[in-house]
Amino acid sequence: MLNMESQKRVLLKSLENNKICIRENCSDEENKEYSELFNDYKLPLEVFIDENYTENHFYKISKSDLTDDEIKILIALKQSDNIKTIKNCLVYFVVISVLSIIAGIIIFASSH
Repeated sequence: MLNMESQKRVLLKSLENNKICIRENCSDEENKEYSELFNDYKLPLEVFIDENYTENHFYKISKSDLTDDEIKILIALKQSDNIKTIKNCLVYFVVISVLSIIAGIIIFASSH
């Protein structure tokens, strides 16, 4: 099980991936400082290493200007969009299945 700090890091990363939090690249000076902390496994909670670089390059995730209620509404809207997509996929596959069954019945009936 993840400890509390790990869970907060996962939450921040997820919020950043969903464009709810802001990603800010660190300066060269900050990168040097965080490199030392990274080697000692003591990175601050909001600082992450950017795996797109060969050298240690870090970025911070900071909370956007949205209020907690606005964030909840945004997440609910994203969930609604995801549910709508799932529903559309389900309708597509049901229609394809029904058409396949009808075609099978027609082919079976015409062969007898």
